[in-house]
Amino acid sequence: MHTYKQEAAAMIDSSVKFYFGKVLQEYRVVSERELQDATFFFMEYIEHCNSTDTMMIYELCSQYAEITLWSKPEMADVRQNTIYGLGLLSKYMTPQAFKSMLPNTLKSIDLILSNPDA
Repeated sequence: MHTYKQEAAAMIDSSVKFYFGKVLQEYRVVSERELQDATFFFMEYIEHCNSTDTMMIYELCSQYAEITLWSKPEMADVRQNTIYGLGLLSKYMTPQAFKSMLPNTLKSIDLILSNPDA
C-alpha cells in the first residue's frame, strides 16, 4: 500500500479487504492480534489507497468507536489503532458527516484518556 498506493486498490479490494472487513464485523470473537491487524489494515488502506469511499470511511469511523468502547484496557495495541484511526478517518470526512459521529468518538476518547496509563 505504501509503494503502489491507489494502483494497488483494485487488487486489495478483490483479495484482502473482504477478509479484514469480516474481522472487524466479528470483533467480539476474533483474536486480539486479528483485530489489531484489521484496524491497522484499514487505516493504511484509507490513507494510501482509497480515501474517496465516503460510506466506507463513515462505517469504519463508527466501527472504530464501537470497538474502542468495547475493548479491554489490556488491549493497548487495538485501542491505539482505533483511536488513531478515528483521527485519521475524520480527516477524510466532511464536517457534517463527522458531526454525527462526535458523541461516540468523544466517548471513545474519554474512555482511553481515563486510563491512568494513557
